[in-house]
Amino acid sequence: MEKKLHTGKLISECIKSNDIRTVVVSRKHGIALSSLHRFSKSSHLLSSNLWKLCYALEYNFFADIAEMLPDSFKKASINPKDLEIQRLQKENEDLKIQITLLKELLSK
Repeated sequence: MEKKLHTGKLISECIKSNDIRTVVVSRKHGIALSSLHRFSKSSHLLSSNLWKLCYALEYNFFADIAEMLPDSFKKASINPKDLEIQRLQKENEDLKIQITLLKELLSK
């Protein structure tokens, strides 16, 4: 089932949970205060505006959005950490098999 994305809620939650003063962000990054308020209420946002907000708020909204997608969706690139996890999981399974075989040999 598709999850509903409300970009404004993500922005509002980020601002509230990180105790960000929108006036400071507005002045520092040249984003009109009215635009910040409008963005935080809008259910959708242009990716270019969201990109600008990522820098202004020092927060990766795209990562949050990606986390909302099903795991079955393909990723653009493979994270090296994921490859290491897969390798370690395989090694773990191999070691379990070896332990089982050794236990069987020792019990004879």
